[in-house]
Amino acid sequence: MTERWQPQPADRTAENREREFWQQPVTALKGISQSRAKLLAQLDVYNFRDLLRLFPRDYHDWSQLTPLSELREGEEATVLAVCTTEPNLRYRGARSTLRVTFRDATGGIVCLWFNSPFFADKLIKGQLYLLRGRVRSYGQQNQMVNPHFQPQDRMLLGGESVSVPPEGVNYREIDPGNLAATFVRPIYPLVAGLQQGNVRNWVEAVLDRALERGYLREVLPAPLRRRQRLSTGEYALIRIHRPETQETYSIARHRLAFEELFFTVLGLLRLGRRARDGFAAFPVRLDTSDEELWQDTVSRLPFALTGAQSRCCDEIAADLAAERPMNRLLQGDVGSGKTVIAALAVLRAKLAGGQSVLMAPTTVLAGQHYSTLVNMSGLDSLRVALLTGSTRAAERRNILAALAAGEIDLLVGTHAVLTEDVVFANLVLAITDEQHRFGVRQRIGLLSGENSSPHVLVMSATPIPRSLALVLYGDLDVSVVDELPAGRQPIATYTARSADWPRVLELVRKRVNLGQQVYVICPLKYADETDEDEKIARDPEADSPVELGNSAAESVFEWLRKEALPDLRSGLLHGGMKDREKNAALAAFRAGETQILVATTVVEVGVDNPNATLMLVLGAERFGLSQLHQLRGRIGRGSEASVCVLMSDTDKELARERFKVLCRSNDGFYLAEQDLRLRGPGDLFGVRQHGIPEFRLANLYTDQDLLRAATTEARQIMSADPDLALPENSQLLRGLDAAFGERLTHIGL
Repeated sequence: MTERWQPQPADRTAENREREFWQQPVTALKGISQSRAKLLAQLDVYNFRDLLRLFPRDYHDWSQLTPLSELREGEEATVLAVCTTEPNLRYRGARSTLRVTFRDATGGIVCLWFNSPFFADKLIKGQLYLLRGRVRSYGQQNQMVNPHFQPQDRMLLGGESVSVPPEGVNYREIDPGNLAATFVRPIYPLVAGLQQGNVRNWVEAVLDRALERGYLREVLPAPLRRRQRLSTGEYALIRIHRPETQETYSIARHRLAFEELFFTVLGLLRLGRRARDGFAAFPVRLDTSDEELWQDTVSRLPFALTGAQSRCCDEIAADLAAERPMNRLLQGDVGSGKTVIAALAVLRAKLAGGQSVLMAPTTVLAGQHYSTLVNMSGLDSLRVALLTGSTRAAERRNILAALAAGEIDLLVGTHAVLTEDVVFANLVLAITDEQHRFGVRQRIGLLSGENSSPHVLVMSATPIPRSLALVLYGDLDVSVVDELPAGRQPIATYTARSADWPRVLELVRKRVNLGQQVYVICPLKYADETDEDEKIARDPEADSPVELGNSAAESVFEWLRKEALPDLRSGLLHGGMKDREKNAALAAFRAGETQILVATTVVEVGVDNPNATLMLVLGAERFGLSQLHQLRGRIGRGSEASVCVLMSDTDKELARERFKVLCRSNDGFYLAEQDLRLRGPGDLFGVRQHGIPEFRLANLYTDQDLLRAATTEARQIMSADPDLALPENSQLLRGLDAAFGERLTHIGL
């Protein structure tokens, strides 16, 4: 066995100091208050490492200069000019206007700054400046309003770089050729309340401190870098924040995107190996009579399993029979019948003398799963209990006692139920959602014994492109339900605007008159949920009682109930309601007591009512393609033809393209590919629903070649050195720490 290399004590001390440096909170930097730290947290920036990994979303190249005489109205331009007047600062009440004139050898321009009186001390007559802004004409004069500016302390004269003299510069000598160095400014992602200049300064401060201390250490082995033609990590981090040219930026981005993808794949491969090799599991092996009983249950189901469902059941049964824990993903499109596959796995566990737990991300979904399972014809032999935060104390005590006595086959609840007082007699199978797949084994291990683990089945709520499945689920074996049950009708999808409300309401009334039910989905819970500067501008020509882009469930519910359709029975469901109220709303809708359910995305996953055949999605531009597909999947679950209407007044090209794709296809895997295609580099494919940290730079659609290379390298390393024990791979552990941070402990890496 290869001896694991360990750093010397002095190295360990240095590593501890380095780790402490990167883990310093952002408030350790000058100018970052607690309130600003909360704003940075919205960008997932909490410490020095996060700040250095807040990569620019764009760059402004200030080295492409325009002489002042060649400026054109409406264009954004960068100029090199001399401040030729003293700043003129005037107030009108609390508002201020700062006016300064700049000139070069070809002409002049007036620059105005509104409500920025502090700039007056930074604009000095005779000083040379770079300015960038949009040009507007005012009479015979060009102006820039609120331009960005940067003082220049050096200039080119006669081909040599010289300091700008203290007494200033004669503007008649200045033209674009006097710029002493290229000047590219990074543009960082922001949230309301943060300013570009501040974020830029904070990133610079961390970068300078890290360079000074030698903390930009390499995390990729040299042979790997040579094979993939990658720069060093230090070069990449410097040039991503301080690019000199497009080429240096490309080199830096290539290296850092590869690094993100590589460590994600490597971490998942290590996690999968730990899950398989680190624990023993109870083998679920049925004798002949129990196997016949399982098969008899399948035959008594009110529907025949599809070929895909049967294949997935066989794959799961083979995993359950092994003495090492199953670690399998069950992935399928909306309505493909994943729940019955999970229920049949639970039945196998029961017949072998074991218990199961099914954990849902929300109380609403836990209740829905419970209702589906207890009412599933043919599976009435399963003893199922529901345990949530709203379970009454006496009922909770009874459930826990029955669980410990082995009198419950399946416990359904949220992840919060896994507390130390929840004791199973023989926990064999744990079913979880993909968002919570990391750390579930560790938490359940507390309930199962130190060296044993239940089999884990991960239920995917969202199809993802097949090209990415091996990466995002590198820790799991994958079963795909790629066939819909017989009798399912495709959902017809259409778009509508505010002007179409009369026809839409008539469609609602027709469906209800046929004895069917309707979902109305809103992007917001309350009318005041969105700040004024975040609201979507209303179409002034839209004569609508409902502002689609900012429609709130409570307001729409009241409008339908009192004005639009007062003779129909409407219900309300959103995340701000108490669990008791949410469960009552769902129960009333399932029972047909309410004909219309006004809801938010709380119904996105798992809510099942076969009688619902119409869905209106208000403000559809606020939802992503995959999310719209998930919402649409709440209808079309019965034998009646269903219709989804995407209501939006937007003319934005990206949103309209999403709508077209949805109207053309019901295939979730195809839509997932299109979702990747449609998202630009500023809106990277989100992987949080899969439990993986958000990529800050890599784009899983445009970087697929890089992804394949990173996957190949990670698999080769894990094959040759699965424990990363060789000295040449020791730096990879530091890279994993940088990639996953505190998540390492949480997910067991």
